[in-house]
Amino acid sequence: MPRGRRVAYTLALLTALVWGTTFAASGHALAHGMGVGSLTLVRFVAAYAILWALCRDFPRPAWPDELVFMGLGLTGGSLYFVLEYSALRHAPSADVGIIVSTVPIVTTALIFMLRRRLPGWRWTLGTLLATVGVVVVVGGPVGGSDSGLVGYLFALGATLAWALYTLLLERLKGRYSPLLVSRRLFFYATLTLLPLGLILGPDGWLFTPDGAGALGCAAYLGVVASGICVWTWNVVVNELGAIRANTFLYLLTVVPVGAAMLFGQSVGLTSIVAALVILAGVALADSDKKI
Repeated sequence: MPRGRRVAYTLALLTALVWGTTFAASGHALAHGMGVGSLTLVRFVAAYAILWALCRDFPRPAWPDELVFMGLGLTGGSLYFVLEYSALRHAPSADVGIIVSTVPIVTTALIFMLRRRLPGWRWTLGTLLATVGVVVVVGGPVGGSDSGLVGYLFALGATLAWALYTLLLERLKGRYSPLLVSRRLFFYATLTLLPLGLILGPDGWLFTPDGAGALGCAAYLGVVASGICVWTWNVVVNELGAIRANTFLYLLTVVPVGAAMLFGQSVGLTSIVAALVILAGVALADSDKKI
């Protein structure tokens, strides 16, 4: 295996492991005095600051590509995080992580639609299994309440937003440095967050963290999970392609459950079973040679 591909696989694994912990870390910050808008803004500003320090000498992209960068900032930045954090306000972090773990299947489905190709039986059966897992989560004890259902709908919206981000990222593959792409992403993510923030209301911009834990989570989310990991993820997509890279997001099925336990959050048997069903489904779908 070429060195570049080995590096990409290593970065993909580490990035997925970090991202798997962000649902619990975000849920902790949101539960301890930070609003959806304020936590998202802190995350974006911290990420942009570290990427600006690392990426200062690259040429300015062509104007038509700026529209793509703006789309990246909206789909993979402001829209995704507003939806994810809104989901965490209404549903357990482990369940939100499980639903978002279906990103690879959603992305692959969109790619098949755009290319007008039909998937193989492995992908179809795997998708059905993963869908059953999501239905189990949504139909569980929390999903039976209006609040839980709202949270799960937000999580599904975040999943679709990230799938669209991945498709847009493919358009820039090999044309720009992943570091530059990441920096422009968070520039436009911050800009597009402002109009989205109007719908959050005053509570969405609450910033009264009650302790070092909430601030530590916000710093971790901004610097490590966003600034560094979005950069490494863009390196992975650039090297492996969208479909192969997204297979590592299957870890988001399992890691959030363990992370939620570490943060002292309750995890039901239903969530654990659903995680295993989804993991089996996405693994089967990934084994389809046609993808």
